[in-house]
Amino acid sequence: MRQVLVKDSPWKLNDARLAAILQGIDSNTYGLVNYAEFVVVTLHVSQLEEHDSDQWE
Repeated sequence: MRQVLVKDSPWKLNDARLAAILQGIDSNTYGLVNYAEFVVVTLHVSQLEEHDSDQWE
């Protein structure tokens, strides 16, 4: 996941910021992002993008 975030991100994320993002996603603190954690974050981002696009229409 770290590699994808760094590779495909339009923002320049340093290691500390990236670690903070991944730590925030890893709600069970196992050190890995499981499927449920990934889905929660993905849905949240999707809803934010949808809300943002509605404002500009």
